[in-house]
Amino acid sequence: MTLEKQIIMFLMLVVLGGCSLTGKAPRAVKRYSVDYQLSDKEASQQKRAWVVQVRTFSVHPDYNSTKMIYRNKPGVSQEYLYGRWRANPGEEIAAMLMRDLRQSGLFTAVNGPMSRFAATHTLEGCVEEFYEDSETENWQARVRVNITLVANNELDITKRYVAQKDFFAQAKIDEHGPQGFALAMSQAVADLSGQILLFFRQL
Repeated sequence: MTLEKQIIMFLMLVVLGGCSLTGKAPRAVKRYSVDYQLSDKEASQQKRAWVVQVRTFSVHPDYNSTKMIYRNKPGVSQEYLYGRWRANPGEEIAAMLMRDLRQSGLFTAVNGPMSRFAATHTLEGCVEEFYEDSETENWQARVRVNITLVANNELDITKRYVAQKDFFAQAKIDEHGPQGFALAMSQAVADLSGQILLFFRQL
C-alpha cells in the first residue's frame, strides 16, 4: 500500500471515528421545561360564565424552536449546545397559562387547542421574547407575551375583541448555563402568569 493511500485511510478513520478516538462518549443534550407552582390560588368570587379555549401561542421567529437562546452581545443570538427546551415556547406558555386559568376559577371552563367543545371565548397569544439576556453582569431570563381575548359569538367585529395587552417579566439567573436559565425562566413565566390572572380578575 502506497503512502498516499495510507494517509487517505487514516483520515477516513479520523472522520468516521470522531470522538471515539479520544475515548470520550458524546455529551448528552438535556431537555428542560418551564416548571413552577401557581402562587395565586385565590378562587375567584365572581366566576364568569365563559368557556375559554386557549390556543397554542405563536412565537417570534427568533425563538420559534426548542433552542435555548441567549444574547451576550447587542443584536447577536446564540444557543446552548447541550440544552434544549422540551417544547416550543408557544406550546409551553399556553399550556402553563391554561393550567393556571383552570386553577384560578375565573371562568366556567378552560379548554385546550384540540378541544371539540364549543367555546364562548378564545384566548390567543404571541411570544415576543423568550431568551437569556447576558449582555451585562446581571443575567436575566426575559419573557414577553401579547395576549388577545376574543368573544366568539359577538357579531359586531368592533366589539369582538374583549382585551389585548402586552405582559413582560424577567428573573435573575444565578448560574450561567442551561439549568440556571431554565430555573430563572420558570420564575419569569410564573410572574407573567400572575400578571395575566390579575388582569382578567380586573376586567
